[in-house]
Parts: sequence; C-alpha cells; structure tokens
Amino acid sequence: MVLELLLVGLTSGLPNIAPERICRNAGALVLAEDKSRAYDNCVIDERSALATLKGEWANLPADIRSTCGAGIGGQPSFVDILTCVELRPGGNLNSTPNIQFHGR
Repeated sequence: MVLELLLVGLTSGLPNIAPERICRNAGALVLAEDKSRAYDNCVIDERSALATLKGEWANLPADIRSTCGAGIGGQPSFVDILTCVELRPGGNLNSTPNIQFHGR
C-alpha cells in the first residue's frame, strides 16, 4: 500500500526528499579521506537534477512521470530520475542546462 501511495504521488509531483538524505551513504564505497567530498558532490548533483526536473515535471507525460519517478530500486534519486526522463521517448527536456555531474 505504501508503494501504491508513493506511485500515485509521483505521477503528480516529484518525490519529497532532501538531496542530503539521498546522499547520506555517498561515501560508503570511497576512501576515508574522500567521504566528505563524495557527499558534497552528491548533494550538488542531486540539487542540480532537482532544479532541472522542477521546471519541467508537470509538462512530462504521465507514463514518464510514473515510470521514472519511482527511482531505481525504489529509492528516489533526482539524478536517476532525470537520466530516466532524458532516455525516454518524449522525455526530452529542452530547457535542460548543461549539468556537470561530479560523480558519486
């Protein structure tokens, strides 16, 4: 039931989750000295993807919002959602700025 509610909400809006929460485990697979940088870069990437999605989400076809909004493995990531949207037919975000991802 929770998943159903999540999917219904995603068709109308983006997931309501802070980029900082998405990135809390960003440093899990990096060297100790790189953990802080991995987290910071992840937050920058997530915020950038969220800003791009906010401007166009409502204009996307419902099937794209539903498919891409769930996130990979059920955990929302704005970077993953943006990538999914851009790869789907009809999901071209013409106003997408040139985003330079910093890696995770």
